[in-house]
Amino acid sequence: MKFSVKTCHHANLILSAAVDLQSSDLYEISIGDAGNNRTKLHKKDTSISIFIHTPGIVSCTEQITFVISWKLNGNILLIKETQNGTEIIFDWTDPSPFVIKGVGIATAWGSDGLWVIEHTAVFTGHYCFVPGTYGFMTLLSTTIERSDIGCLSQCSPNDNCLGVNFNSDTYECQIISAAQPIIKGILEDWVLYTKCLQGDMMCLVCLE
Repeated sequence: MKFSVKTCHHANLILSAAVDLQSSDLYEISIGDAGNNRTKLHKKDTSISIFIHTPGIVSCTEQITFVISWKLNGNILLIKETQNGTEIIFDWTDPSPFVIKGVGIATAWGSDGLWVIEHTAVFTGHYCFVPGTYGFMTLLSTTIERSDIGCLSQCSPNDNCLGVNFNSDTYECQIISAAQPIIKGILEDWVLYTKCLQGDMMCLVCLE
């Protein structure tokens, strides 16, 4: 998975044995740990922890690009991309690996972050939704629809549609433009839907 992140510290990844991340079998990776001075890899519920001295690995003001990959033999590789090429942050193989099925991203310890994830993906026809949530993003159009199904039917065939905001009281249907940061907030009577890609659970709006 190739991604870039702009954050002052603690850009965290979870590699889990469960698609929904609800498993005790997981790896926790913190890029910019300890005040942006090191990178940490920890296998949950074990004594395995790896620390790499990486001062200034992330930035408050610019997107820094990384690639993380994993193999069935337990190898986990984290690479940082720079103008001069690539830099291996760690290349480690777990002697007792598990199969990774879910990936989570988050910033931590009071750090805000802007993530951009690059991947080739196909809309599966499934949507993820969060009741009482509104997407404060650029809209393509606004209409009135009798149900959320009618609203979603406008988004499904449109590659430029990220998802929809639907109001269950007014039946307002807002089509959200793709290729923009997801900004969501709490608003009663609204439901925010976003398209799921590749699998039923790969849907950014449902990630906290």
